[in-house]
Order: sequence, then structure tokens, then C-alpha cells
Amino acid sequence: MQIIVVEPPLAERIGIGAWDHAGALVSLSNVALWLAVVNFACFLAFTLDKEAARRGAWRIRERTLLWLALLGGSPAALVAQRVLRHKTRKEPFRSQLLGIVVIHACVAAAFVVLVAFPALREPVLRAAGR
Repeated sequence: MQIIVVEPPLAERIGIGAWDHAGALVSLSNVALWLAVVNFACFLAFTLDKEAARRGAWRIRERTLLWLALLGGSPAALVAQRVLRHKTRKEPFRSQLLGIVVIHACVAAAFVVLVAFPALREPVLRAAGR
């Protein structure tokens, strides 16, 4: 008798592509779509805030800009900050945005390491309770 072992797809092995607790399918394409939408919204919010600042109109709260960055829009926030020259010297906003960027960079690096080094995947997922 021959036993055939079929490994699940990579995304499933590292926990992406499974049903989450809310019943929604978490997949790489859904994550990519989310990141595209939130980055667009973040850049748009920075642009609208810059225009409001020029006109002396009501502004978008810094907390809103930081939440958009935290929800995945940190790349757009950095680009908008540089391109629009907006909120580049404002503290503590600048430091808080940098903290969000560092957190996102660590998460992305961990994801890449788990994908690039399969030997690390099992111990990490076991430690995470999967």
C-alpha cells in the first residue's frame, strides 16, 4: 500500500486562505485589494487635508490620517507626506507615523521570512497556537 502525501498550498500552510472567525475568506487577493483601497483612501485624505490647510478650511483630524495609515495605508501616507510636503515637521504626528511604518515593516519582514524559510514556519505557527 502506497501513501501519498499532498501538501496544502503555501497560502493555507501559513494561515492565509482559511476561513477566519467572522466567516470571511482571508486570501492574498483580498488582502491586496484591501491594501490598494486603504492606500488610495489614505493618499486622498492627505491630499484633501493639504488643500483644506491651503484654503484655511476644516481639516481632517490627525487621528483619522493615522488610523488610515495603521489600517494598511502607511506606504501611501509616507508618499503623500513627501510628495505633498504635508505634515513633515508636525510632532508627534511624524513620530507616530514612523512608528506605524516600523510596525508594518516588521510584519512584512516576518511574513517574508515565513515564506522564504519553510523550516521556520512550523515552530512559529506552533508557538502562535495554530
